[in-house]
Amino acid sequence: SAAEIVACPFGKLYKREKALEALLQRSRAASGDVSTATLGPHIRGMKDLHPVRFHVVADSSSKDVNLKHKKYVPVCPITGSEIASGNVPLFLIVRLKKKGGGNSANVEVDEAPNVISERAIKEMGIAGLQSEYGPFDEKDIVRLAPPKTGGIFDEIQRNWEAKMAEESESKVSALLLI
Repeated sequence: SAAEIVACPFGKLYKREKALEALLQRSRAASGDVSTATLGPHIRGMKDLHPVRFHVVADSSSKDVNLKHKKYVPVCPITGSEIASGNVPLFLIVRLKKKGGGNSANVEVDEAPNVISERAIKEMGIAGLQSEYGPFDEKDIVRLAPPKTGGIFDEIQRNWEAKMAEESESKVSALLLI
């Protein structure tokens, strides 16, 4: 099924349907108080939620040969290393959105796995990843489920706030030119 899991700019993971329900509930709230919502105020709408697609393979360590009970594990599509442990820093590639209609080649890439390990980024580099995954900005790579300790989450939050301030300033300056 298409993108049952989505990630916000802070790397938090949500079930797509629950996130959509929370956005609808927020828009219906008469008071406009977003603090009671299950989504943070940094999520303005579905445009801030990105589909998460893991590359899964059959678990080779599983001894069960019964196909009904076969276990699958997420792996990095580039390095082949298992990423389910939570010990490997994971990143989500957010591709640039194209204006206008798409062709079948775009659909194929849009359904491809977009979660990779930190090691894959180091091994391939941004240019190599762009040739594999299509165009994206380096600043649009989202760290998934970042730890609250060590300042990683705080840095992600500061970068997002700076991006929103820059976006707001560009809108204001565009209005002033009209």
